[in-house]
Amino acid sequence: DAWDLVRPLPERPTAARRIGTEVHRLIEESSRGMSAFPEETELDQPSEVSEPSRIGEMLARFREQYGDRRVATLPSGEAMVELPFALRRNGRIVRGRIDAVYETDDGGLEIVDFKTGRRFERKDEADQLELYGDALRALGLDGGKPVTLTYAFLGEDSG
Repeated sequence: DAWDLVRPLPERPTAARRIGTEVHRLIEESSRGMSAFPEETELDQPSEVSEPSRIGEMLARFREQYGDRRVATLPSGEAMVELPFALRRNGRIVRGRIDAVYETDDGGLEIVDFKTGRRFERKDEADQLELYGDALRALGLDGGKPVTLTYAFLGEDSG
């Protein structure tokens, strides 16, 4: 049906998606200095037990790569983590969240998309990171600074 294309329904979470969601939640909480509170939707259905050792390994990779980095902030002082955006692209409104934006040593910004699945290569300008860069510029949050786009692979084959 046409509405499925315009407003796709959420899919049932898989074990891999649950792990990815948990890793992203923990990264956000760590970056914001928050304590853990489950999302209301996470309480709606029982789920299988996550793999704590796998999640721990991914968080260790995150801390190793980004633990000492400074998260960029909005003018309000809020950390640029799970930064929501809406952007018009090819006649459609695209909504999403940028995983994190970090300050770089040269005064620029680095948009980071944390990946918990298999490693892949960026393909073209329709890339997710390119969209995030466009969104940051459209929101006026780049401040005219150079912006680096990075996929941070935290999964087993991230080496």
